[in-house]
Amino acid sequence: MTDETMVDFKSKSMAGRPREYRNAADKQKAYRQRQKAQENQDIALFELLSVLSEREQALRNVVTYWQKKGRKVEIKIHNGIGHFLFAEIQVDGRFNQTTNELLCQYLITKKVLIPTHADWSGKYFCLEQSIDETLS
Repeated sequence: MTDETMVDFKSKSMAGRPREYRNAADKQKAYRQRQKAQENQDIALFELLSVLSEREQALRNVVTYWQKKGRKVEIKIHNGIGHFLFAEIQVDGRFNQTTNELLCQYLITKKVLIPTHADWSGKYFCLEQSIDETLS
């Protein structure tokens, strides 16, 4: 190797990571854009959680209504093909109405929906409050 090739090789390669930003202003602009995107995601998540909370209260109202009439209420999540799932409210073992499957998954993660049993067609759950009310 000659000195000329060494100079060419060194001039083409840079030590460390290549620059992402031309100057401090570009870096600050990118930071503000990332911050704004994070705020938008937080707002969307908050809106989704508020909708789920409203639907949780509506579901609790339905369950309470039927329990006051002395009926057994369960929430059934049917086994689906692929990603398709279907959730329903059953009163005394019979279909009453559908409910939001996403809401049911959310309540399962919050440990509000308690699994009671399962069969070939799906899993059955009851609300945590309904367990407490039946014990009292």
